[in-house]
This record gives sequence, C-alpha cells and structure tokens, in this order.
Amino acid sequence: MQQEKGSITVFSLLSLLLITAALFALLEGTRLQEMRRFAKLQTEASLESAFANYNRGLWENYRLLGNERTQIEPILEKSASGRLGGGANLLKMQPEEISLNAYTLLTDGNGRVFVKSISAYMQENFIYESAKELYNQYEAIKNIMGSNEMNLEKIEEALEEIQNMDTSKGNISQRSIDEKTADRVDTNPEEMVDVESVLETAKAWKEKGILELVLEDTSQISKQQQDFRDGLLLRELEIGNYEKTQEINWKDRIFLQQYLVRYMSNFRKVEDNRALFYELEYLIAQKNSDVENLKVVAAKLLAIREAANFLFLISNPEKMAKAEEMALLFAGASGNPVLIQVVKIALLTAWALAESILDVRAILAGKKIALLKSEEAWTVELEQIGALAEGFAMAKDNSQGLSYEQYLGILVFFEKEETLGMRAMNLQEATIRKNYQEDSFRMDGLVTQAEVSISYSYQAVFPFLRVIDAQERWEYKVFANANYGYY
Repeated sequence: MQQEKGSITVFSLLSLLLITAALFALLEGTRLQEMRRFAKLQTEASLESAFANYNRGLWENYRLLGNERTQIEPILEKSASGRLGGGANLLKMQPEEISLNAYTLLTDGNGRVFVKSISAYMQENFIYESAKELYNQYEAIKNIMGSNEMNLEKIEEALEEIQNMDTSKGNISQRSIDEKTADRVDTNPEEMVDVESVLETAKAWKEKGILELVLEDTSQISKQQQDFRDGLLLRELEIGNYEKTQEINWKDRIFLQQYLVRYMSNFRKVEDNRALFYELEYLIAQKNSDVENLKVVAAKLLAIREAANFLFLISNPEKMAKAEEMALLFAGASGNPVLIQVVKIALLTAWALAESILDVRAILAGKKIALLKSEEAWTVELEQIGALAEGFAMAKDNSQGLSYEQYLGILVFFEKEETLGMRAMNLQEATIRKNYQEDSFRMDGLVTQAEVSISYSYQAVFPFLRVIDAQERWEYKVFANANYGYY
C-alpha cells in the first residue's frame, strides 16, 4: 500500500482548530453580550420585586407606598438567584455582590419627598379646575383674615368706658335710651337694643370654653390621646443619598391638601383604627389629644367666621346704620364722641361674634356655611343677641356654602407643606405601630426610590479558550445597574 505524507493532515487539523477557535470566540463574545443584557433584565425585575414588598398597612390606610430599606438587599438576592436558570442553560449565572448605591427615604427633604410623592399619586385622581378653585378659596380666606383688625377687646373697652362714665353727664342706662327714643317715630320699640346686655353676653361668650360654646353635647368628643415622644418629629432621622428633591409648587400644595382631606380622619369623619381619631385637626394644631386639637380648630374656625362676618357688617349700610343708631342712643348723652365710636365698634364686634358662634355650631353639626354671607343667609339681628345666651341656636344652612371638611382644608393651607408632611408622617407612623404591632416601624426607614447594582459570575462554556479576561480561571463577571421608584 502506498503511504502518503501526514503533513497535509496536520495542516488541515491546525486550520480546523483555528477556525473552531475563531468560531468559539465569536460565540463566547456573543454570549457575553447576551449575559449583560440578561443581567440587566434580571436586575430590573429583581428590584421591582423588592419594591413590591411595600408596607401593606400604610397603603391600606393612607394609600402611601414605602419599602423597608433593610429588606431590599435580602429580597434582591433571593429574587435574583431564583430568576436565573440552571442545568444546561447558556445564560446561567450567579449573583455575587449586591449593592444599594443610592436611595430616597420618604422623610427626606424635611417632608418634601412626602409632598412630592403625594402630589404624584393625586395627579391621577384630581382635576386641575378643582385645584384652582380650592386655591382661590384659600386666597379669599387669607385676604379676609388680613383685612380686618377686630377683636373682643373692643367689647371690654366699651364696658369699661360705660362703667367709668362721668356721672355729671348722666348715668346711661336702658331707661335713658327709652326716654331719648320716646319722641322718635321711626324707631320700633321691638328693635331697640339692650346695649349692656349685648356686650355682657359677648363677654361671657369670650370667657366660656370654646367647645362648650360651639358643641351642644361635649360628651361625644373623642378622648383619644397619643404619646409622640418616640415620633419622628422628636428624633434624629435617617437620610437618603439620592438626588435632591424638586421644589414644591402650588399644584403640589393643592394635591397635598386634597390627599389629607380625603385620607385623614376628622371630627365629622372618624376612623377608629387611627392613633388619633381627629387626624386633620392634629395636622393643624399638633396636640397630643383629640380634645385639644379640636379646641384649636374650633377657635380658628371662629376667627375665620368673625372676620368674614365683621366684613359683611361694615359693608352693609343698613346694619352699620343700626349699630350707629344704637350707639348714639346709648352713649349720646355722655357727649363723648370717642365713647360713641367705641360702643359702635363693640356692638359690631359682638354682632359678628354672635353670628360666628352660630356659624361654627352649624359647621360642626354638619351644615354648610358660605364663606361670605348674603343678607338672606344672615341669621342674627342685633336685638336678638342678648337672648342667645339661652338655648343652642345655629346659623342657617346654606347648600352653596362650605362644609366642615372644606373649612379644615382651607385651614390646612395656612400651614407649610413640609410641616404638614412631617406631621402627617408622624401620625401615620403611630397608627401603623398601633394597629399592626410593628413597634420598630419608622417612616424614615421607608424607601421610595432606589438605584442598585449587582455583579454576576458565570462559567465559560468553552473553558479552553481565553477570549475574556477572568479574575479566576474560566470564571467571568458581568455587572448591571437598575433604578426604580414608586413615584
């Protein structure tokens, strides 16, 4: 048999090996790119799984999403490992190092993150036109409160002036009024005002407890109290390291207000599974009991109604004339124009106070009272004030007016957004601790946005090829980043 030289066979084998090596190198390089893509997908999916572990109690009660920071990395590791294939899967890899690079906590920015989170949620549930209308109501209240300098000291001043009148000018009494008006054909005796009785009644109202003044049955007030000594307002908070929060704008303010009114309980809408039953009142007053919070809110409502009612009186010619006439008849004999003016202002103040007390009673009872009243909506006449000390009268209901919750919503506007956010979180934290036996629950431990990185290791399918640099023999690594946020 003729023998052939083997050099050609060896050459062919070497050529085949080179071609195979090039082919395997291309395959391994392609696999690397697919590994990177797969690692990115798995990292993103794992991070979303971790964020699915939000606090259920916070969502069920307040529609607020937050993820425990200490649970993110363990869930990431479990999720990333469980999602990766096994067996002969060419994309099989193993997570090695998981790092939470950056995160935002719900309490960051002194409440700004909370406000922005609420704003993002409420934008899906609230229309712009309603927001603008609410903002206009707030501006109207602000203008009313800033345009009048009326207070009950005018009443005391008038009473002191009356008591200190110079007896040489005559002792002013109801009898002297009757004598002075005996010849006035245009004065109806039934419309005459017992000025001293009106001022004394107003003074007695001022000295009476606010809740006894505006509530017919104070025994129904919640006795709930809460100890906030371990609350987030009094402790040093954890701080995230993500990018800074954007500044709050007026739309954020509107959305925050609507959220608070909708999801926080109040005197007219009690939720008995809360740390305090009157949550909106707490946001305004920041007291540790429902009773004290309601006192503050009732006083603020009375102040708003007094300012609005006083503005109505001084803009109403008939009612101004009535007050001027009664002041002149009562103090005219003194010959002191300053006293006449003092009595007039005191009568107007007492008149506005009387109407305001009836307004607040009606508001707390569930009725609606217009922000600025019309003549038809007005309830109390000047000569009726003395009789109001008896019974429990209320102002007329006005279907076009504002409810208790709407007035609370306006009062909320007088607080800074960050302040409201921190107070709300303080209360929400206490509620979760109370109802879900989570004594260690902290609002400053809740992540709303995070960025993570995971390194994965995998084995080369073709170990005899050194086509990729490896830290260990034939073991390679890929890295993937992902970020996710609720809002």
